[in-house]
Amino acid sequence: MPRYTEAELATAKQRLAQAEGRANNPDKRRAIIERLRLEVSAIEYASRWQATATPEQLVQADLDDTLNGLYPKARARAVVEHDGQRFQLKVKPVSFSFEVPTGWSRSWSPTDLAVGEPPPRKQAAPFCFSFCSRSLFE
Repeated sequence: MPRYTEAELATAKQRLAQAEGRANNPDKRRAIIERLRLEVSAIEYASRWQATATPEQLVQADLDDTLNGLYPKARARAVVEHDGQRFQLKVKPVSFSFEVPTGWSRSWSPTDLAVGEPPPRKQAAPFCFSFCSRSLFE
């Protein structure tokens, strides 16, 4: 999670106030104003999170930022090596639209697996009806 300063928050609020002050027509700069509001709320959320996060959470966030920057195209469950340690990428859905995931979180956890492509997925047992044990041609 990016770390923001008070100056960046003040600058974002100032740009939002300027954009809101210029809009005589409420529909004219709506997209710009919404983007600036989103930016201000993201900075405020990150500042609140930084103030309340434990040291372990801060270390994990820094590790995630570092590895996501080094491996932006890594697939889920990929294993990479960084500073002599191996890490596996875990991807989880965080937002949905009509029950379809639209946003994903990426976190890295230490692992003992070999470096390279993700391990193969476990194959589910085939679904079998009760007649599978009988011959169909009897």
